Amino acid sequence: MAKEFNPPPNWPAPPTGWSPPAAWQPDPAWGPPPPGWKLWKRPNQLAYPITVLIGIGLAVAGTGVAAGLGVQDLAYTAGQITGWALMAAVISGTIAHFSRHPMRWWQYLGLTLAAALAIGLLRSMTGLNNSTQT
Repeated sequence: MAKEFNPPPNWPAPPTGWSPPAAWQPDPAWGPPPPGWKLWKRPNQLAYPITVLIGIGLAVAGTGVAAGLGVQDLAYTAGQITGWALMAAVISGTIAHFSRHPMRWWQYLGLTLAAALAIGLLRSMTGLNNSTQT
């Protein structure tokens, strides 16, 4: 899992893309990092919030389409669509979070849509789409 060096605000900024070598030690004149400061961070820290927002958008859009098509039990269908969209968001968020490279917004969108499609195909192949409300 790739991590980025995150120098504290009281240290000089390193060159772009620089990562300290294994035996590197900071200059003592810079002072210690602030309490709780993390010297290493993951580049995709916003993966989950971004994909959950996309999932919510998919759920709203899917529910809107279902309403436009005149689905009889809209609440039940909206629940299924929302679960499907949010599951896709969690799957794509997990993939993006542990990715070695930062992602752009359209990559998050594509990944979430691909996860939603994969879930839909699995549901169709296993017959889960045919379940009835009890």
